Amino acid sequence: MINWQSKPLKINRIMFFSYCVLLGYLANLSAVALPITVPLTVGNVAIFVILARLGMVWGMLSFMVVTLPLAHSPAIVLTAAQALLFLIYFNHPKRSIWLFSLIYIPIAAVICFLMLPVGISHHPLLFSLFVLLCTAVFAWCIKAASMLLAMSVSAKQLRQQSLQNQLSYRFGLYAAIPATLLITLGLNGATSINLVKKMAAYHFQLDNLKSDVELKLNEYLATMQAIAALPDSMLHKATLQHLVSQRHEFISALTTDPQGIVTQFYKADVKSNDLLGASVADRTYFQAVKTQQLPYISDTFTGRMLGSDQLFAVSAPITENGNFRGILQLSVKLDALLHVFSIDKDNKSHQILLDNAGKKIWDNTTSDNIGELWHRPEYATAMPKSFLQNSVFNPLVPIVISQDAHHFMLQEQIGATGWSLSYFIDTESSILLFYFYFAVALGLITLILEASVTLSKRFVSRYTMALEQLVDFTKHWDGKSASQVKPEFNQSASEIDALTDSFITMQRRVSGAHHAIVATMQEVRQLNSELEQRVEQRTSELEQERDKANHLAAVKTRFLANMSHELRTPITIIKGFTETLITSANTDMLPQLMRIQQNTEHLHNVVNDILDVAKMDAGKMSYAPKSVNALTVLEEIAASLEQLCDSKPLTADVAINLPAALCIWADPFRLKQILLNLVSNAVKFTHSGKISLSAHYVETDVVISVTDQGVGIAADKIPTLFQAFTQADSSISRDYGGTGLGLYISKELADAMGMTLTVNSILHQGSSFTLRIPAKLVSIETQPLTTAVEQTVAVSELRHQGKRLLVVDDVKDIRDLIASLLKDTGLELSFATDGREALAMVKKHGFDLILMDQQMPGMDGRSAALKIRQLGIRIPVIQLSADVFTDQTELAPFDSVLTKPIDKNALLQTIGRLLNTVLAVSPAEAIDELAMEYQQSLIAKKVSLMALLNQQKYEELAHELHKIKGTSACFGFVAIAQAATEAELKLKLSEKDNQLLSQLMLAIEANIRL
Repeated sequence: MINWQSKPLKINRIMFFSYCVLLGYLANLSAVALPITVPLTVGNVAIFVILARLGMVWGMLSFMVVTLPLAHSPAIVLTAAQALLFLIYFNHPKRSIWLFSLIYIPIAAVICFLMLPVGISHHPLLFSLFVLLCTAVFAWCIKAASMLLAMSVSAKQLRQQSLQNQLSYRFGLYAAIPATLLITLGLNGATSINLVKKMAAYHFQLDNLKSDVELKLNEYLATMQAIAALPDSMLHKATLQHLVSQRHEFISALTTDPQGIVTQFYKADVKSNDLLGASVADRTYFQAVKTQQLPYISDTFTGRMLGSDQLFAVSAPITENGNFRGILQLSVKLDALLHVFSIDKDNKSHQILLDNAGKKIWDNTTSDNIGELWHRPEYATAMPKSFLQNSVFNPLVPIVISQDAHHFMLQEQIGATGWSLSYFIDTESSILLFYFYFAVALGLITLILEASVTLSKRFVSRYTMALEQLVDFTKHWDGKSASQVKPEFNQSASEIDALTDSFITMQRRVSGAHHAIVATMQEVRQLNSELEQRVEQRTSELEQERDKANHLAAVKTRFLANMSHELRTPITIIKGFTETLITSANTDMLPQLMRIQQNTEHLHNVVNDILDVAKMDAGKMSYAPKSVNALTVLEEIAASLEQLCDSKPLTADVAINLPAALCIWADPFRLKQILLNLVSNAVKFTHSGKISLSAHYVETDVVISVTDQGVGIAADKIPTLFQAFTQADSSISRDYGGTGLGLYISKELADAMGMTLTVNSILHQGSSFTLRIPAKLVSIETQPLTTAVEQTVAVSELRHQGKRLLVVDDVKDIRDLIASLLKDTGLELSFATDGREALAMVKKHGFDLILMDQQMPGMDGRSAALKIRQLGIRIPVIQLSADVFTDQTELAPFDSVLTKPIDKNALLQTIGRLLNTVLAVSPAEAIDELAMEYQQSLIAKKVSLMALLNQQKYEELAHELHKIKGTSACFGFVAIAQAATEAELKLKLSEKDNQLLSQLMLAIEANIRL
């Protein structure tokens, strides 16, 4: 079947295409390029084969190349029709060349009738022969293409063919292809040579006639010049009479004076002298001679006054001493010329002589219309193109054929007169001869094709018979015993004998190997039995190892859960009580408490990272994806970036270009965790310069990039960057701290939420981390409003007057911490130390909310919550857990989950949401009274610091800078603390100059303006 969708480019297909197109082009180039001949387009086989093998696109390309030599359009249109019919033929299950040839006949008839010249299309015999010969070419092309396609098939199909068929087809076609090209070239040569010989004969006739005409006219001119040169005394009427009587075509003669007045005149049988004194100055034969003073032969004209004969004039000037004295004119009668020039009796040609005005002077067929304007018939109009112009077979001028193909056309100009002599030769006999040549050539091609394949089969069979005998010999071998007798071949060769000897040797070796295998099989069975026993034993050992590994994994999981509880609980207590102490601490204690809080937070982050990694390894990391407004999340991250950059001499460059209605589907907590980790890393590893945060919408994704100008990452370290406990350099942990888990966790979180996290970095030039998040546009009305609510709750305190809260935890410090965190909320607090006590209290008292620890002695939090639900009590229960393996997506029987260490804002927000009360937001104070007092003291500090610098009291200055560094950090004035730190460091390094305090002064001024 034909592949309608063309095959892709490959080297072997390009070679096959080029080979076929070249042969097709050469074959069609050898075809006769005459509109009166049938085109022997055997090169169309190339188009058929390429269509079948490579598809439509390849086929159309081959069509354009192979049809280039076809000069006339009917051949190209017939080729297109043949290609379309071949497509149907090749896809038809029951292929019949004769059937499709019959279908082609009416198609070819219509095309030929519309496009061939009238001389063929309206001639029944020529038209019928043309269509039948075109059909024969089509049938031959289908036959040849089928043979080629049977040979050029896939390797699988070739394996299904016999070697005899493959070789015979190849030998036959390889012999037929050059023979076909030679025959087409021979047909072209025979046709062209025959036509050139015929046209050469007609050229010879035309040249003879032209010579006769020119000779006769030259005689007229010579006679006139001789008489015009006589003295005036001799130019009388008798002389004119003598001139006219010399030839029977001469009818009259006259002389004029310089003004064109007739002075002498003679015409036979005319006695009147009425013409004397008449003027012929308007005649061209007078004007041209007077102007040029040279002999002149005029175009045809009609006589006047003395008859209406069709004439042409021969005139010569009469001069005396170089002065023009008049003309001598002789009139020649046109119809008399029919007896002057020899007439060719060939009824297949027409000769005609015309003057400059197109009037007929003479022809060889009829004397009608002599002297009248010749109206050119349709057959006398030449085709726009000449033929055999560059042919090696035509050394003469190109062949000109009439529009209707009835005639070959020749034309010559007659001397300096401007007259033309045309020759029209009938083409019918030539066309029939060319058709005969064509039929003979096509018959020879067909005979050679069939004969070459048949003879190739007989030739090949003599050599493949031995192979067939060898194949039959191998089929009857049982594979065990060795043959003792070598088979006898009727026709063989050394290679076949060598193959037979090798096969017999192989039989003997295989037979010996068979017996050896049988002997060793017993040993193999015994070894297999022993091996099976060993495998069973090893399998049992591996099962024990697997069970041990599973047990260790379970122990590890439980250990991490316990460690989570054991680590997070004290961290929660330390962090909570530190925050409580900070609110009421004095100025001296505040730096120490701030350091405790910072280190506790650092320890909290390290523990969180390790436990997150453990949850990922156990496959228990929880996600709560939802529709999140991308712009809101990025604005929070941008604010965090600006705050972090204020702590170092860094500039934050934020470029967020996102639609307000763009939402992403993600866990907002985990997404912020990823972005904050990228931002904090950028700040950590950058000493100076710029940190860029950019976000834009590309196609259907939000692309977020964090770019720094920091230390960068070596190219060989990038592949390990996202591995756990891995850092780009061994010095990173020493110089910058960290566990090497941040990027690993970020990568795992991004992959789990369907995001893509990538990195590009150059050592010592900076790094760029890119997070690509699938996104979609939604209307603003459909966006959740939880973000605004959460922000409000995060900066507010809730007051729930009259609401009762039960706090259940086995650690007293945790209970005290929660009480401290909720002291201003208006909640009535009750406490229980384990699940049983909590269950008993719930049965006796009515609570609005329960905050329950997860791991407790006796009855744990989940069991207690289940018991409460079984009692039908539907009050909200918050799970308080330090267990890293707690799955927050499976809340039942809890309504919400809080993790340790406890975040005050998260605690207040969760309580407010579950109690569903109206939030009473207390006014938020931007800076407390102590911070305001410290701000005012910085104004005086500026003066004292500059005085110490000017007095070069560097020890006191360093002591003051150290105090400013710690105090500013406690109050959150990060920029001031950073500037003081840098100034203190410069003093230790003895870098003392007038600009030592410039950055610190700028930071104080900026803070005071705020």
